[in-house]
Amino acid sequence: GINAEYGESKPASMAVLHGSDERRKNFTEYLEREGVLQNFKEVLIMLCEEEPELRPADGIEFLRQSLMSHDLNPDPLLEIKVREQEDEIRHLEAKLSGLQAELDHINAA
Repeated sequence: GINAEYGESKPASMAVLHGSDERRKNFTEYLEREGVLQNFKEVLIMLCEEEPELRPADGIEFLRQSLMSHDLNPDPLLEIKVREQEDEIRHLEAKLSGLQAELDHINAA
């Protein structure tokens, strides 16, 4: 039949195939633009580089958990800040424990 979109005569099945190719191309561009393909590649590389005996028994679950983390290459400054905050938490917990011991000693007297 006549395919007005292309300005030429093509069988209907060819027009559907071309439309499908266009959707596939657009979807692939979307996946690349949003970093989806890059994240998949990074997770698969992590899995590939793992020693065979250390690879998870459930590869699909590994992929799922790895992709759920959203950030395969975390910001180094953010990592430093998190470590600093964790150190501060440990310091405050130790201080709290000491103050609790003091309070218990005072209340026991």
